[in-house]
Amino acid sequence: GYYDFIAPQYYNQGGDGIWVPEANNGAGAWIAQNNDAMKEDFLYYLTESLVTGTRGFIRIPASKFVIGLPSNNDA
Repeated sequence: GYYDFIAPQYYNQGGDGIWVPEANNGAGAWIAQNNDAMKEDFLYYLTESLVTGTRGFIRIPASKFVIGLPSNNDA
């Protein structure tokens, strides 16, 4: 069978991230991919944004979405 999927790059070592309006008790927060203290939040909010099409992202159907996390130190 044919399997079509999308695996977005989560890490670029450039400090990119996502603006989350509801974070920080509604005050909003920039959650960068290189912020180790907020790594879990970054993964959650970026994944949620991609599979729901929120926060300015295009929706990727959950049935076609694959997360591939690198194993290098920056990850």
